Amino acid sequence: MNILIIEEQMHLSHEISTNLIDTGYNCIEKKSLSIKSIKFNIVILSISSSKLDYEAFIKTNKNKHIILLCDIDKTKKAIELLSCGADIFLTKPINMKLLLTKVNLYKEYFRVKENEKQHTDTLQFLFRTQKPYDKPYTFPLQLCSQNTICADFIAFDIAKKENKTLKLIQIKKDGKPYKLNNFDFENYIPYITDISNLSETKKDRYMQYLSQFKVVVYIDQKCKQYPKFECIKIKTLTDKQITQDILTIDGYIKYILNKFQDNLNDTSIASSLSISRKTLWNKRKKLGVCRP
Repeated sequence: MNILIIEEQMHLSHEISTNLIDTGYNCIEKKSLSIKSIKFNIVILSISSSKLDYEAFIKTNKNKHIILLCDIDKTKKAIELLSCGADIFLTKPINMKLLLTKVNLYKEYFRVKENEKQHTDTLQFLFRTQKPYDKPYTFPLQLCSQNTICADFIAFDIAKKENKTLKLIQIKKDGKPYKLNNFDFENYIPYITDISNLSETKKDRYMQYLSQFKVVVYIDQKCKQYPKFECIKIKTLTDKQITQDILTIDGYIKYILNKFQDNLNDTSIASSLSISRKTLWNKRKKLGVCRP
């Protein structure tokens, strides 16, 4: 992580830089606000000079974390600069331990933000073939599907429409269902995915308990309709192609080839279909399905 230090007092700048480098940070020291082509994550900015335009600098870099350093008589100025985009200010003489603590907090913030981005990217990849759920719905909501990804996408999509965060709730290991009496429904929507782990009697009792809340529950395709729950039955592409519209043998083999040939070799596909590789090769020629 790169930290830019802008301080006219070189001895103080070196002291800050030395402490940060010893902690594992990369530091760039500057005396002026001229920072073209310098890449940094955090800036430690001393506002000791009356000649520099700190306000313009902060507004230009308000997407960065900015820690102000000021003399005690410049506290009022520092408070004004907070409204321009600076994060905090520390008065001189600087407490190095406190400064390091603040920098470490921002480092943790960047780590959490990066993890959040990775999770978002992962979800976008998993849901890349899904379409938004555009039909009316009411709570409590029951999702029935053999495909958990389809159900998860609808749950996330509904939470987004409600302007809330979807929170995954799992049944406790001791088998006692999670209680929602103190749940933060104002900011979150509970999403329960492992209710199938309960016995039928406990499942019926728990679903009756959940029916009083704004909750989304996922159950597999063979689930029954529970009282007071709206049930969305999700039919995947595979359901339509294979179970509803019965395919011919050649049609099924063509479907399997198109779906799995990017991830499986012909030996694995032939074995799954219980045919020889030669038969599979002949089917490819007959059906016009060539490897990309």
